[in-house]
Amino acid sequence: TTIPTGYDVLWPRAVVGGSKDSTLHVIAIVRSSATPAVPYKGLTNALVYYRSKNLGATWDIQDSILPGLDSSIFTYVAADSYSIDARGNTVAFTSFNSWGDVLVFKSVNNGDTWSKTIVSDFPINKYRIDQGSDADADGLFDTIMSCDGSGSMMIDNLNKVHVFYGRTRV
Repeated sequence: TTIPTGYDVLWPRAVVGGSKDSTLHVIAIVRSSATPAVPYKGLTNALVYYRSKNLGATWDIQDSILPGLDSSIFTYVAADSYSIDARGNTVAFTSFNSWGDVLVFKSVNNGDTWSKTIVSDFPINKYRIDQGSDADADGLFDTIMSCDGSGSMMIDNLNKVHVFYGRTRV
């Protein structure tokens, strides 16, 4: 791994895919081990992607933060609020942030390139805990439908991604 000293890679999820099921795809959270936390690439918790095309002997992608999961949209990605699946060269993962978008990242070429789909668009980007919910900037807190932080996803026999998640009002 290329994570700098002072950070931990936590709560991983892994699947096997690719040609002849020879590729490992892993997502995990990178978090500072310091108190108070020191952000990693602008995120308190960063969801990172790893890929090994030879079942873990070497890793050609490490600590990758895909565009759309970076600090331009989020301040953190919640721990244990993501899911991953693979079927052949199709691999997808989903992020289920309570105070952020529900996102699907899908690759049809074994993780070389990714497309992003917003399943549920949370109206406040870069939300910080306890900042309030005035999404329409009228000076009053708003009630917003959001993901409750739980969810799952799967890729079917036609390589279509299906996403399931809990909803809550915040």
